[in-house]
Amino acid sequence: MPSRALEERLREGRSLIIDLGRSTFLDSTALGVILNARARWEERGLRVLLVVNGGTAYPVRNALHLLGVDTVLPVFESMDEALGNLRDTR
Repeated sequence: MPSRALEERLREGRSLIIDLGRSTFLDSTALGVILNARARWEERGLRVLLVVNGGTAYPVRNALHLLGVDTVLPVFESMDEALGNLRDTR
């Protein structure tokens, strides 16, 4: 999602779901974007959720786990599961 789209979503007060279901690589820049989004969204009382599943490459899942990202952001197996969680917590 381009930076403008992220800013617009934040202005609208909408939670953010980051789908890593097809990700094969996660570098420090992408990780920084994810963690920065978490901080900015939480400042506004909004949520950031991750989708990580069998389609997510092992190095990405492993990096999220080793860096503890999976302990500070809720992780779901599918977009439907993440969306359902957002609806359930309103």
